[in-house]
Amino acid sequence: MGSWFETRGILDRVRELLAEHSCEGYLVGGYVRDRLLGRGTHDVDLAVRREAIGLAREAANRLGGAFVLLDEERETARVVLRDANEWYYLDFAGLRGDGLAADLARRDFTVNAMAVDAQDRSPDPELMDPFGGRRDLERGLLRAVSDIIFLDDPLRLLRAARLAAELQMTVESHTEQLMYRAAGLITNSSPERARDELCRILGTSGSESSLRYLDQVGILSPLIPELDHLRGVEQPPPHHEDAFNHSLATVGMLDRVFEVVRLISGRESQLQTEGSAPENDMLEYLGAALDPFSSQLSAHLEERVVDERSRLMLLKLAGLLHDSGKGTTGKVDGEGRIRFFGHAVEGAAVAARVLRRLHFGSREVRLVQMVIRHHMRPLHLAQQERITRRAIHRFFRDTGGAGVDVLLHSLGDNLVTRQRGDAVVQGREVCDTVGLLLRAYYEEYAEVIQPPPLISGRDLISHCGVKPGPAIGRVLREVQEAQVAGEVRTREEALRLAGTLLAEGE
Repeated sequence: MGSWFETRGILDRVRELLAEHSCEGYLVGGYVRDRLLGRGTHDVDLAVRREAIGLAREAANRLGGAFVLLDEERETARVVLRDANEWYYLDFAGLRGDGLAADLARRDFTVNAMAVDAQDRSPDPELMDPFGGRRDLERGLLRAVSDIIFLDDPLRLLRAARLAAELQMTVESHTEQLMYRAAGLITNSSPERARDELCRILGTSGSESSLRYLDQVGILSPLIPELDHLRGVEQPPPHHEDAFNHSLATVGMLDRVFEVVRLISGRESQLQTEGSAPENDMLEYLGAALDPFSSQLSAHLEERVVDERSRLMLLKLAGLLHDSGKGTTGKVDGEGRIRFFGHAVEGAAVAARVLRRLHFGSREVRLVQMVIRHHMRPLHLAQQERITRRAIHRFFRDTGGAGVDVLLHSLGDNLVTRQRGDAVVQGREVCDTVGLLLRAYYEEYAEVIQPPPLISGRDLISHCGVKPGPAIGRVLREVQEAQVAGEVRTREEALRLAGTLLAEGE
């Protein structure tokens, strides 16, 4: 079966465009690699002899896509196409050097240094493979084309970890040594490109392993130096790892949580049960708690927050950074137990600095900050004997539009530490609490989360004689809480309560 670009006739129209301009062109890089692997792809890379930017602009006009200039100096541009809810990309780049051979020699990995003539329409086109990329594909090895690939473009350091995860390949030993030597150069990459590659790593289902690999070869520290403050920071039970390793493990557990969501929503056919027996039991219990809302949660995780960056990616980034405040807030109490008072607030500030440095958008920064600032609240609710409607309302009010994200994060954060002894019971309590709050959100939103207000600030001014100011907001919040709890039901009752609250405030 052909790719989307073939079945939709996109490649045929590109061939016509190249022929009209008498322009030599080649399909290169990831598209060729993925076709050899039989993988679906959303990207086509074209290397053309001349006028790459002009050809891309004309292709965008003909295909009804959007034109994006990527790098005028390197003569690269992109055509963005959309079909239903999926995005597809057609990249044009001028051939580097004096021909195809020189161009392939300047690419990153052998599996990306293969090409076919764009005009070759045969079922088995001739493969130009000067560096043995096909052989490395068959052997599952990711190998550098030359010893200078990371010096030429340090972003390839991140790309190596991402491709190894996506393609289930092993980085060849000499290539790994090159990565280790060049690790510090990652700071020379543009923030936007580093951000995008990091998000693609977080978008894989094995992101914890990729992050640990980046740490092993020395890339994670220069990329996110804030994590270094967590190394060796001991934590009290039920934690069994230092703050750094717990942060990475949280990313891994979030992957497991999202796997459960995809499974019960029908997006996956089978749960991979490779963990310990307590972990697998916990995941089954988690599945029962999330099952009624699986479709809504799956759609929530796939929602694009900015560009192609989804909530799922950002939640894993929040998981990586959620304890970043522990590096500076640890104190030993009178009983000899270490405490991290205020670490959630400090962690939110640290995470904001990281995201802004990597040029994430303000909406993404706010979401990650909100998740980290409130990440302890589901656990605190789980420790209560009874969770009231008022408490549920306050949770979703205080977390803004990130309440569901906070709940999902709490599952990864808490379940990774609660798989031993008595902590397993606490893990189940967290699952129950998350299920309870999700039920209120998805089934009782208009009654518990955001009920229609009985009175407004204007009512307080006209009926109670209050002057505009912060007291109005405070009173309206308390009246709405009483409404949620069933203590007031009518406008008259709400006004009477408002009057009482204003008098008490005075």
